[in-house]
Amino acid sequence: MKRPLAILCMVSVIWMAVSGTAGKRTEDSPPFLTKCAVSKALAGDTQVIVQGTVKTCDMVSAGLRLSVNQLSIQKKDKSVLSLSSEYKITITTEQTDLLPGDRLTVKGEFAEHEAAGNPGEFDAQSYYLSDDVIGTLWEPEILDRQKGNISVSRMLAQLRRELTDSYGRVLGEKPAGTMAAISLGEKGLMQREWKTLYQEGGIAHIFAVSGLHVSLVGMGLFRFLRRLRCSYVPSAVLAGAAVFLYGLMTGFGISAMRAVFMFFVWAGAQISGRKNDTMTAVALAAAVIVCQDHRNAGQSPFWLSFCAVLSVAALAPAVQELCGVRSRAGNAVLSGCAVWLGTLPCTLYFFYQSAPWSILLNLAVIPLMTILMISGLAASVTGLVSIAAGTFLAAPVHYLLALFEWLCRIQQRLPNALWVAGRPALWRIVLYYVVLIATLQWGLFQKKCAGRKRKKAEENAQRLQKLTGPVLCIVTTVLCVLLMGVRPQRELQVLSLDVGQGDCALVRLPQGTNCLIDAGSTSKKKVWEYVISQSVKYYGAATLDYIFLSHADQDHINGAEEFLESYECGPGGKNVHGITVKHLVLPPSADREDFARLKELANEKEIEVLSMEAGDRITAKDGRLWEISCLAPDAEKLCGESNEDSMVLMLTYGRFRMLFTGDLEKEAEKRLAQSGTKLRADVLKVGHHGSAGASSDEFLEQVQPQVAVISCAEVNRYGHPSRETLKRLEDAGSRILQTPQGGAVMIRSNGRTFLADTFRKPIVLP
Repeated sequence: MKRPLAILCMVSVIWMAVSGTAGKRTEDSPPFLTKCAVSKALAGDTQVIVQGTVKTCDMVSAGLRLSVNQLSIQKKDKSVLSLSSEYKITITTEQTDLLPGDRLTVKGEFAEHEAAGNPGEFDAQSYYLSDDVIGTLWEPEILDRQKGNISVSRMLAQLRRELTDSYGRVLGEKPAGTMAAISLGEKGLMQREWKTLYQEGGIAHIFAVSGLHVSLVGMGLFRFLRRLRCSYVPSAVLAGAAVFLYGLMTGFGISAMRAVFMFFVWAGAQISGRKNDTMTAVALAAAVIVCQDHRNAGQSPFWLSFCAVLSVAALAPAVQELCGVRSRAGNAVLSGCAVWLGTLPCTLYFFYQSAPWSILLNLAVIPLMTILMISGLAASVTGLVSIAAGTFLAAPVHYLLALFEWLCRIQQRLPNALWVAGRPALWRIVLYYVVLIATLQWGLFQKKCAGRKRKKAEENAQRLQKLTGPVLCIVTTVLCVLLMGVRPQRELQVLSLDVGQGDCALVRLPQGTNCLIDAGSTSKKKVWEYVISQSVKYYGAATLDYIFLSHADQDHINGAEEFLESYECGPGGKNVHGITVKHLVLPPSADREDFARLKELANEKEIEVLSMEAGDRITAKDGRLWEISCLAPDAEKLCGESNEDSMVLMLTYGRFRMLFTGDLEKEAEKRLAQSGTKLRADVLKVGHHGSAGASSDEFLEQVQPQVAVISCAEVNRYGHPSRETLKRLEDAGSRILQTPQGGAVMIRSNGRTFLADTFRKPIVLP
């Protein structure tokens, strides 16, 4: 095969990914909007009865997570909705003997997956709808089960489950979940602590069934058969069949599809006696995967997998040649650097952070993965017959996983262990690769030209090359990293996050100051981990200079408490998990128990705790650009009621003003309005989530907000926001923006004018 074919395939893949013309939909493949309409139609029924066929089943801590298709759904009004065979519903059940092909009748509560309400937040709705999963059935009760017929997928699922159970018997719960994820693709059993540790250590790629796994299974079997003097054709065919079945058993993720297809190309080269061309194999694999379903091109595994293999195949050799390093260790380090640089834009685009020291970690982890895989699979298979023998063979697994954990812990203690750079714009990514490729090609061209000169000149050129090659690589790396990470903040940005029934606003000020005003929710679990931290990292805010907490109610502080509980001080006092906070700012409180836990945590983590009351202010370094001033409460005039003693903040940037009122209500608003304090503001963060007792006419008359922002859950037992409050805001001439309707409210200002909009626009269903 010739390289022009590889180029043609890659150009086609990029064009199809951008234009979305690959895998055109037919009448049997309804568009995205129709899937939303179906899920909306079903979401109105609290109880439905679903009949369907189990397509896949994955083990989780609660039992089995099923994907059920060929659906027939009986709604509350007894009407039956029959859906196309491509539609799926997920069900989690404690019944663990189910297999693909089983026909089920299940009663439960249907719920659609939530769409992301904030920048950086995981969009469950888009993710699942891209795989034709229209919703989840909660609290399922299996009414009937008909066992499916014998099939390959059913036998492979049974084998996968038995091997996973064997891991549990010979390894114990914690390492068993990790090994099941690494070797079998059963990620639902892995403990989140280890998953997070590996992600932050930059070695989470070992959980993706990819080239390493396929090489071990396929090439290992091929070479074994060749040693038995089996000819090329049967050796390649048997190895290819084994690889395909292994990929099918582990779920055939995108990285597995890529590795399996590339193995087929390699096996074809062995059969035909031709040289395998990696670039052509990569291009063909990408074309097949995108043509099979163009939505694959929007998935993070697609880009990370192909960027990694292209970095190994093309970028690493160029860096090694340019630097002129001959030692195996040196080339290994350069290969690691090349892969990190090659995948950096994709890593930041999807995860907003990267682990620079993972280059060194992977030097130890990747060579040991073969031993880990062989030992683990041998222990699991042997454990099916003898637990004692399986436990003996599993001994290396314990030591290797302990080593991986130790390496990740050590890495966390190194400077800048986790680099939070935020999501780069697409133009930055394109420019990054242009700079990276152009400089490397220029360096290689200069080296080639030097080799054509006279002997004496060549000797001088070689001496110079020994220096210029590494210097050029270092300069290129610095330029590329700066391109990804340096983004000057030239305007004010305020993001009122959609945290459900709670409050949280991310304030990004010019000169690089970042603040949070409140951080809590009573309707979303782990609100810091899943919502707030993701938005903070999305914008590359590695440091929060201030966290202001208006009062001690859980819907305003439990996210901050969750953050501080997971906070670990590393070098220089920075948080090893990526986001560092400098100051915790609290209001005076009439109750000594208020904020007690937060103060204790802040002191443990060496975070300075400040108190702020009426008259206090925080300003920019030059004292002119911006100011955050406290308007209430007065420490000497506390009423003892948490909401009424909320800290009230005025954010000023040039002529722009935004007022944050916590859970302030009528009496406290009245005292503030009568205090003579200037309350006029362009934007009002409406007090107490829009309750009937907040935002009185007298208060609004002084504030005169052009925009009113309300943060609450779409469904809450308090009736927020109240109709009375909405009417008062409308009468005051305010444009009302609510997080339940549009997600996060985003406000930008240059100090003279401002823009306000919501993160998502409502979908109008046909």
